[in-house]
Amino acid sequence: MYGEYYLSTGKQFLIELRFVYYSNFACEVAKECLSQQVLQPYMDSFAHPANGLQIALEWERLELEEIGAIEIPVVLSPVLQTALFTLSCRYGDACVAHLLSRGVRKRLAAQIAELVAAIVQEIINTADAVQRTWIQLLFDCRVLNVMFPDDRLIKLIPQIESRIDPFDLSILSKYLARNARLAVSKSLLMYSCFLVDFTHSKEDQDSQPSSQVIDVAPKSYYPPRIPLIPRLGRTAADSAARRVENAKIPRNKLLTTTNLSGKIKDEKIQLPPRHTVEDDNVGGSCGKDRSTLKFILCVFFSFHW
Repeated sequence: MYGEYYLSTGKQFLIELRFVYYSNFACEVAKECLSQQVLQPYMDSFAHPANGLQIALEWERLELEEIGAIEIPVVLSPVLQTALFTLSCRYGDACVAHLLSRGVRKRLAAQIAELVAAIVQEIINTADAVQRTWIQLLFDCRVLNVMFPDDRLIKLIPQIESRIDPFDLSILSKYLARNARLAVSKSLLMYSCFLVDFTHSKEDQDSQPSSQVIDVAPKSYYPPRIPLIPRLGRTAADSAARRVENAKIPRNKLLTTTNLSGKIKDEKIQLPPRHTVEDDNVGGSCGKDRSTLKFILCVFFSFHW
């Protein structure tokens, strides 16, 4: 009884010790990869209106009825992407990415949210940027909130929205939320080692401009010899009827003029002469004469000798 108690107690102690060790290690690596020095280029992008071009790079253009064309960000800012990818690589290089339990990832997510929230708060207080840059910051904050749910990031969203025109915000809010979840779903493979939970919804679907399929066949200068998709010109009924017709017509494999349909072309074919009974009789008489001649020659040479 005491042995089982000590065994369970020791096992629980090892589990807690492992949790503390991995949590401390993961948080220390996160502090290095998401420090203010690393994210300083991201902060500098909001220091001057012209610097916003460094982060607002990839946008989606949509045509709305009665409104016109609008543009929405589709990816996280490059500086944040690089920092998070570096963090993921650090865990992979240390061979601990698969050992981060749910509890460790929850603590790590809180640590990342705290670091990013401090940077974003400082940006809000000191930024001098145009509306396009503020929209990118709002999109980044929404993406980070989906990846690392935390109240500190949620509180920053209204502060950023206050810097955007209310009319534009009312139009863009729906598409910003959708693109934020799409951006996370497309980067799950890179950041999965420190994400806590992410559930796909029916709204996580690409819009028509970004998901439309482009036919590359007209642009191909060297089309393939074998088509990728078989032609469907002949129906199943036609194929069955053709097989029945071919089965009824006997095909002679010795005739080279027989085509695929089993029909013989209108050409003169020279057949070998027919073999008759008279030929057999002639052949038999010739055989008898030869044997008689051989017998006479043998007798003659024997007497002559």
